[in-house]
Amino acid sequence: MDLIGPYPLKGKDGTQIDFMCVTMIDPETSWFKIVELLVSQPQELDIPTGTQGRKGRDTYKQHKEPYFDKTSDTVGALINKTWFSHYPCSQYIVYNNGSEFKLHFETLCDSYGLKHKLTSVKNPQANAILERVHQTIMGMLRTAEIDMADTISESDIVDFLTNAAWAVRSTYHTVLKASPGASIFGRDMLFDIPFIADWNKIGEHRQCQTDRNTKVRTHHVSTGITKLVIKY
Repeated sequence: MDLIGPYPLKGKDGTQIDFMCVTMIDPETSWFKIVELLVSQPQELDIPTGTQGRKGRDTYKQHKEPYFDKTSDTVGALINKTWFSHYPCSQYIVYNNGSEFKLHFETLCDSYGLKHKLTSVKNPQANAILERVHQTIMGMLRTAEIDMADTISESDIVDFLTNAAWAVRSTYHTVLKASPGASIFGRDMLFDIPFIADWNKIGEHRQCQTDRNTKVRTHHVSTGITKLVIKY
């Protein structure tokens, strides 16, 4: 689980829309979901003035700008509605140490019996599969030419997120030797072609890749030592 955004989009007619999303992915099958965060409505607050610590009647109006509601309660409800209530219960869940994944979200995960695996700012590679999908979505956003279009509406964001999620699910995966959708549903996402995933072979391939990457990093660490020689 992770957050992506916010991303501001502007139209040539002066319209502007910011959007921010919650992203979810199953690392075993690469099945991906994305849902847009809600935006709070603008509010006017009555702020007391000149009370000097006492309750007074004089107030002034303070306009509160809309903002992305990424509280743990809201994020937990979105994930529960989009993922937990749709698919079999997982063994563990990976997310960062942000405040949106605290309190209500942790309580929700505990109710499903999920083990927590937190990533840190210094170690985003722990959630590398989702970070890679974020890069793919940003590339899609640039090529979609939504930014600086004649005008921008909320429906443009909805259509883009729908198309981007479908593209990720239906694209061939080198590890799975098929698309994520084919590995789950047993048929190609485009054509009526059956597919049976060999999960034992897929697991062995993943382990070989992990061992190879670990060996490369270890080699770089052992050979990447430079010496500084100062001559007088």
